[in-house]
Amino acid sequence: MKRKRLMILIWNLGVGGMQKRVRDIVKDIQDNYPDWEVYVLVRDYYPRLFNEEIASFKRIYVRYSPVHNFFLTKFSKLPWVVWEYFKIGPDVCLTFLSHLSSLLVVAKLLIFWKKSRLVLNEGVLTSKFLQIHSKNVWLEEKFVRLFYRLADKIIVPTTAIKSELTSIYGLSPGLILVIPNWTLFPKMKPLESKFDLLYIGRFETEKNLLRVIELVKDIKKIKQDVS
Repeated sequence: MKRKRLMILIWNLGVGGMQKRVRDIVKDIQDNYPDWEVYVLVRDYYPRLFNEEIASFKRIYVRYSPVHNFFLTKFSKLPWVVWEYFKIGPDVCLTFLSHLSSLLVVAKLLIFWKKSRLVLNEGVLTSKFLQIHSKNVWLEEKFVRLFYRLADKIIVPTTAIKSELTSIYGLSPGLILVIPNWTLFPKMKPLESKFDLLYIGRFETEKNLLRVIELVKDIKKIKQDVS
């Protein structure tokens, strides 16, 4: 039986919500979809958190870029992505955020005779992400406007992100599917302590934790016993 192939492109398998989602996707496919196999292309070898666990799953194959820090340009990994796309011949491709999504669109255009459904996952407000992470925001935004419309589907976690992609980047609303953030949790006992607000994540600029502190101060003016 010839299995269907999912190819996932991600920048690393370190700490992060999207990395956890990749882990959950491949675990779910291993457990529930025996007619599928997954190829996880990892741009950067470090940092490492889920690498060994994902590589241990059945029918899951992890491949790393052979060249690291080669050029500090957007398309430095393009030859590798195109070659892997050609060899794997995936039925479906999934990737995350603009700096990888554009690479996968270009690979699909170059290897046009291999038909594959392309799914992009835009998990943040694109404009804010580019302002923080991009050295050439105007060029990156041109990539988004040009390449994203060539995807088969774009997954976003909120209507705010969908609204930005349609209003700022001119993408069709029918192209974008809103799926709230999710994860697979093992069965656990309920916590005895209860909190009204809880933050779980990295201490990074893009998380804007100072804003959370300001919001809590405002909430306490209305509800003083908030915890």
